[in-house]
Amino acid sequence: MFRFEILTKDNLELIYAQVLSILENVGVRFEHQEAVEFLSENGAVIEKNRNVKFPPSLVREALKSVPKTFFFYGRDSKSTRLTFGGQRTYFTTGATTGGKLLDLTTGQRRPSTLKDAEQIVRIDDALDVYDMVGAPTRPSDVPIALSQIETARVLIKNTSKPIYYQDILDLTDATYILDMAAATLGGYEELRKRPFMHPSASCTSPLIWHKDAIDVLTHSARMGVPTRVVSAPICGMTGPITASGMLVLMFVEMLSGLVYLQLLCKGLAMSLAPTPIMADYREGNCNVFSPTRTLITAASVELGRYMGVPTNASVGMTDSKIPSVQAGYEKAISTLFLLGAQSQTAGPFGNLDDWDTTSAELHVIDSEIVEIIKEVLEGFSITPETLSADIIRTVGPGKSYLTLTHTRKHFPLEHWLPEIGFKGSWKLLERLGGNVFLDNARKKVTRILDTHIPAPIGDMPAVDTIVEKAHRTVAK
Repeated sequence: MFRFEILTKDNLELIYAQVLSILENVGVRFEHQEAVEFLSENGAVIEKNRNVKFPPSLVREALKSVPKTFFFYGRDSKSTRLTFGGQRTYFTTGATTGGKLLDLTTGQRRPSTLKDAEQIVRIDDALDVYDMVGAPTRPSDVPIALSQIETARVLIKNTSKPIYYQDILDLTDATYILDMAAATLGGYEELRKRPFMHPSASCTSPLIWHKDAIDVLTHSARMGVPTRVVSAPICGMTGPITASGMLVLMFVEMLSGLVYLQLLCKGLAMSLAPTPIMADYREGNCNVFSPTRTLITAASVELGRYMGVPTNASVGMTDSKIPSVQAGYEKAISTLFLLGAQSQTAGPFGNLDDWDTTSAELHVIDSEIVEIIKEVLEGFSITPETLSADIIRTVGPGKSYLTLTHTRKHFPLEHWLPEIGFKGSWKLLERLGGNVFLDNARKKVTRILDTHIPAPIGDMPAVDTIVEKAHRTVAK
């Protein structure tokens, strides 16, 4: 795997020193009285308005207790096990939060439904290039209070892959969703042994942990499930305008959550998820791709590694409103740089429009981008047979290699051809007509939905019982 570094050792030390200084002298507000009291009892300094300051020694001790690696499991017969904290990058889908979808038939943008979510999760389950699957959209046809709970049921029932991106907004969500995950495996003891879901909560920039987010972190930690701490400031609005300033703020926010979790449950497996958001000051839009954002995310992975904590950053997104050339280059460029930084994850793939929109065919198109990247990362084999010296001697000058058994054998092993992209002639393109690229994607979507029906793995009646209880209580 190729690797590059943005930050020097001096850069890393300087940024870390500033992070520790702000945690000690400025602090982070915790709008959660029980958490404030707990932190006070464990060495933090509490000021008015629940502002919590963290002595450097407290931060360093917490960092020491974070496991350098942890495992994330699938529920399939392959016994999938992903290692967070290693050198491999895993590809995931999900995190479309806006609840809009480009209709497969009409191409028009409309509110997404629970059925849309189910179909896209089935597609992602069928596409082998995705190592993990996330919530593809926020369905509009269920009550808002049940949206995340119903989406979690869709994920559990329609993929056996590890579930990475799943919004958990408050304690109610956390309780029902983790109860479903545990019920699938037969209880929390089994879930702790083979966690397949990675709940997360985000600090509200700048420097505020709201009660709902702390409730999610607390419940996840107490259940013993690997937990992800997120910081997502908007550059120049809720975070500094400079790249290095964004790094400092994000790590102040994330480390404040990390210290709380490690004090609450020492040795809890966890990861950091720096998620910088850019702003288009011409219109005031939030953006998820820019050269600056790519640099910040790559540098944040380096900084997390320097601190010894598994760190992943979100890439593979686009500000394009439709599947387009812009969507392709934004996704590919950001992903390649994060691979160079050795992020734990790449993704979430399958979204458009600053996380606001998705489409079934986009998940297939993005899978081809991921497939190309994985092909490059695998490199090529150098053996006596692949060096082909004997073949070159036999063929000699001016002859063809086309009819050789060696050519037929090694073509599928070393040469990749697209299923969605078009590499044919102008004559073929004219005969096919239309947008061949999108047509190919839609055909593949239809083929997957016609043939791939995931077999539910685990206690699905127990999952349904939990969701039915949520309908009786939460929806009211």
